[in-house]
Amino acid sequence: MTLLQFEIFQAVVETGSFTKAGEILGLTQSAVSHAIAALESEFGLSLLNRNRTGIFLTETGEKLLFNIREILNHAEQIKQKVSEMQGIITGTIRIGCFSTVAAKLLPGILKQFSSNYPAVQIQLLEGSYTEMEKWIASGIVDLGFVLLPNKELEVTPLIQDEYVVLLPENHRLKGRSFIQIDEIAHEPFIMPLAGCEMFVNKAFKQIKAKPNVLFEVEHSNTILAMVKNGLGISIVPELIFQPPGVFTASLKPKLFRKIGLGVRSAQSAAPATKIFITTAKNWVKRGVINVGEF
Repeated sequence: MTLLQFEIFQAVVETGSFTKAGEILGLTQSAVSHAIAALESEFGLSLLNRNRTGIFLTETGEKLLFNIREILNHAEQIKQKVSEMQGIITGTIRIGCFSTVAAKLLPGILKQFSSNYPAVQIQLLEGSYTEMEKWIASGIVDLGFVLLPNKELEVTPLIQDEYVVLLPENHRLKGRSFIQIDEIAHEPFIMPLAGCEMFVNKAFKQIKAKPNVLFEVEHSNTILAMVKNGLGISIVPELIFQPPGVFTASLKPKLFRKIGLGVRSAQSAAPATKIFITTAKNWVKRGVINVGEF
């Protein structure tokens, strides 16, 4: 067995395709198929099931995937450590992020990091709050943006992101700086999902009320469009982009979500990963983006 075979196996699992895995790794489809067949032959076990609907892990493949990712992660850490000893920062960082971070917070950090360390490749994977924790814990990503507090990961705090009330242009409360939560308890409400709902429900629970939910929506762009068209109001993180025709006001009392960068182990993280975390902390401290620091 070889590291290349493990890389091929991981790429096939992540893409669900021999062809796409080959494109990522610069290999032909036949070379990918041969590598998987050779690995299965050496193990004497079937790792993947293939049918017309796609490629799926067998039970054995599922059990071995974590270990294979661990081996590849350790190999990457060794490569980066050797480069660091040679005075070069190189390698690949796989970063997990959720949509609001990907759109507003991450680009500035990436620009700063890539300017200082152009030899490091960045791979981004976007998902929900829950997926971030699973991806970090299982080694799918090296680090990711997560919410605090977090008992499972080692997290470096970055920002406090305020939740704001989102209002359409003709709303009676438009123009207010602050809105009490009880003032909107009976308003037609668009509930944000993907993890935001726990913060919203917390705010209403404080006044022993429930929001008048008409819609439950996962994607922030959809929420913005629905509010703009008068379908209801919402409570969303301030990091969400505010287009024309939509207005925001702070909640009273204020509500925040705390965002940080999480890893499984800060001590064993690869050099490039550690430097990325430091870069993110310094970028936030410079006040480039209008968010609350810890």
